[in-house]
Amino acid sequence: NNPNAPNVRTEGWYTQNASKWAAKGDNVLEQAYAAWQATIPTPMPMEPTIGESSCGGFCDWKAWCPHWWNWRHENKTLHKGDFSDAVVLLQEYDESSGSAVLELCEPADEKGRAMPTGVRKSARFDNRGKEALDEVLAEGHQGPLFLGSIMTQGRAWRIGHWCDVLPWKPLPDGVEYHRVEQGD
Repeated sequence: NNPNAPNVRTEGWYTQNASKWAAKGDNVLEQAYAAWQATIPTPMPMEPTIGESSCGGFCDWKAWCPHWWNWRHENKTLHKGDFSDAVVLLQEYDESSGSAVLELCEPADEKGRAMPTGVRKSARFDNRGKEALDEVLAEGHQGPLFLGSIMTQGRAWRIGHWCDVLPWKPLPDGVEYHRVEQGD
């Protein structure tokens, strides 16, 4: 809270295109901090906001929400684009190189149960993407995986430091969720 602090320029970016947005106006840091402090996680999942701008674009909750996956499947945009989100089964994995064979899944129901499609893709897990996969496997996970922001434009899909690699465990609507810590 330095009254003589220099002006701060902030700039936001938007994942739907390459646009940048400069923030201009009065300082809102105190209000933003107060809003952040008032944010209290609850055990009840949020109501989904299904549509093009969330399910078809950027959403922080895809790893736990079955709605984006069903929306993409119904709109025939599942596994499309240069960067894609996917639910997959890990069929083969070479821990030393990060090379893998993935089987694509599609939703079997509205709750997000994964159904294998028989379609396989070569993949390479690099850097933090590989570390994340190794951590998930070390925890004993053997089911479907959520892979976020996979680079799909080459012969082999690339899962790198910019990607999410998480167990696919969608949260059901209207049911409280209580996280179980390791060792509990």
